[in-house]
Amino acid sequence: MAQRDLRLDLFKAFAIIAIMLWHFQAIPTWSFIWAIPVFIFVTASAYYNRLEEIKLKKIVFNFIWIFSIIIIFTFVAEFLNFPKISSMDLETSLQSILTYFVIRNPYLGNLWYFLVYFQLLLLIYFLGKIKHETLKKLSKPIFLMLVFTISLTFSYYLLYRFNKGITLNIISWLPLIWAGIYYYQPVSNYFKKQKEIRLIIYFLISSLVIFIILYTGNEPLISFLQERTHDFIFPTIFMQISYIIIFFCITETMIRYSPGLVNSSFMIIGILSFYIYIFHVFIYRVLLYPIFGEIGIILTLITCLIIGILLEKIRLMIFKDNTRIVLLL
Repeated sequence: MAQRDLRLDLFKAFAIIAIMLWHFQAIPTWSFIWAIPVFIFVTASAYYNRLEEIKLKKIVFNFIWIFSIIIIFTFVAEFLNFPKISSMDLETSLQSILTYFVIRNPYLGNLWYFLVYFQLLLLIYFLGKIKHETLKKLSKPIFLMLVFTISLTFSYYLLYRFNKGITLNIISWLPLIWAGIYYYQPVSNYFKKQKEIRLIIYFLISSLVIFIILYTGNEPLISFLQERTHDFIFPTIFMQISYIIIFFCITETMIRYSPGLVNSSFMIIGILSFYIYIFHVFIYRVLLYPIFGEIGIILTLITCLIIGILLEKIRLMIFKDNTRIVLLL
């Protein structure tokens, strides 16, 4: 098993905390739009120079484990008549089934990310089957620009054809995936070499870019972000890149100077982000918020971590080959 990358765990920890806070309406949309892109970037980055490590068996095991949890919990909640988050009814068509369990789950909320996640894993799997010489060519900057052009054109087409971005498709996310697969480690090494003053400069410049975009965009941009939260298209792409630079600076500072307890705590959150993602909406809205109010956010995080630890032990008992959930790296 490859050694864990602390930076990737820190990225995931920040992302899942942002997702929680946004779902609980504790932060504005403009401060959240980087979270899903970071998850996709991190999942791809985990396979930098390791494309051949992902096996079809691992993808199948991940699929079985993830959707078993979702389906079993949904039916148990239905049987026990738990309060619903949305009033979806289960129908027989494939689209309705996907909508019921993943896109508008009546108990767990919106789990659409898993549809992108498995497309991403399959893409990585097929890339791993390509000859090494061809893979080296695909890592050249010209291919990143080609992927970026295709993705951006496709995203604009969806926007103007359907008046919305449809982010369930992997094409919208190809630039981030390509950047993670082929450029994560060089970028990470670059930030490792930077002195503190340069990290501060990068942080301030990226923050200024976000401020300028928000200030000049004003209300129309805020409305755009509110309606198309997850779209990786202009103008959000410049904000998202700025956010990623900011978090490279933050994580590099944490790795250098944070005490072990701080990094270990965030690392655990990152490792168990998969379980937090599944259960946080139900635990907060149905179980904790009605009783504890805003303090329920902290209790939700703790509860999800406990559930995650227990389920991980069960998973390791079932999959004795220690096949890892890729969301957990």
